[in-house]
Amino acid sequence: MLDGLNVFNPFHSIGFYSVFETELIKNVDVLTGGFGAEYGGRISAIIDVKTRDGNKTRSSGFISGGPFMAKGMVEGPLKKFREGGTSVSYVFTGKKSLIEQTSKSYYKYASRNDTIGLPFSFSDYYGKISVNASNGSKVNFFWF
Repeated sequence: MLDGLNVFNPFHSIGFYSVFETELIKNVDVLTGGFGAEYGGRISAIIDVKTRDGNKTRSSGFISGGPFMAKGMVEGPLKKFREGGTSVSYVFTGKKSLIEQTSKSYYKYASRNDTIGLPFSFSDYYGKISVNASNGSKVNFFWF
């Protein structure tokens, strides 16, 4: 589960790339049995991944790339954190495979008679807006 979202296959490209952005993971709980009703009657193991909120005080981000994948993240406050006040923050991430473009040059033997290349294309996008109230209440809006 990812903050309440069921993810049935958490890998891309034969298990080489995870759908989870490691920069966003706050904590992970692995429950192998004896878990409560909040997990909807599951009968096997549960991996409960909690994501962190965006930065509440300043905007930041990164972009990275390699021969097989490019990814990036931006985060920051929509309403800055003030002592005793409400804060609103955001975080957006995205990753895109480059295999369909790079396979033709890196793996010429695989695409000699094939114009498609290697069939391991994927894109992941995640966004989260967090509202933290001064009384300790919290609301998250996220999409995957």
